[in-house]
Amino acid sequence: MDEIVGNSILFLLVGYDNTSNALAFTAYNLATHPDCQEKLIDKNRRHSGKGYTVPEGTDISFPMYSIHRDPRFWENPTRFDPERFTPENKAKRHPYAYLPFGNGTRSCIGMRLAQVEVRLAIVSILQHYRFKTCEETEVSKKLDP
Repeated sequence: MDEIVGNSILFLLVGYDNTSNALAFTAYNLATHPDCQEKLIDKNRRHSGKGYTVPEGTDISFPMYSIHRDPRFWENPTRFDPERFTPENKAKRHPYAYLPFGNGTRSCIGMRLAQVEVRLAIVSILQHYRFKTCEETEVSKKLDP
């Protein structure tokens, strides 16, 4: 239990420290460069209110199943094809065609950890075992997106 509490505190402090330092440094620079501060304020005034405003309390959802199987972005979208994720193929596709962890400021904070865990687990398993189907395994012939 002590380890969990310690790691939780460390996690909060690491995030807090970086953010507070960035804010303090930004405040210092804006204070010592009032011309930059005024430009920032002016730019914020010009851009505030533009675009679409989502009313408070509105639920927003993204159809991830459909996006991840959209034929506009994926050739043979229902086929298992790990080659889709090579660096070359990733560079060719739309940046928002694959969002398993979200994107931007609201993306999953544990994304990198999750990716490492999955890779390590799969590699460890495949060093000793193989995945196989059995009679009870349902193999879908066609997925209906």
